[in-house]
Amino acid sequence: MDNAAIGLIRPGVTARDVDLYALAAMHGYRLVFTVEMDTTNPLLAMHGLARHAAEWGARAVAVPDFAHCRDIFDLITENAVLVTPGDVYPRGYRWPPVSNKPIA
Repeated sequence: MDNAAIGLIRPGVTARDVDLYALAAMHGYRLVFTVEMDTTNPLLAMHGLARHAAEWGARAVAVPDFAHCRDIFDLITENAVLVTPGDVYPRGYRWPPVSNKPIA
């Protein structure tokens, strides 16, 4: 499943209403699973994403807004493509220094 993607939603995080299936499809991915994660622990969040990505063979993570991946987007792009409504960040993307990262 080279074009498989998983979604990441954090309940309680306010964001615009985005159809993750359509967002993934717009960039050539097929959403196969969505992880709902209510945690502030970035390592726990990343572990959950890694587990489901491996299980589904996903190469991308789709989020409705940066707020849903605010503390782990650099970890996501170390391992997968990050698909947001505003842009697509390839695997291996190098984020600017901490002070210039997107603010959720």
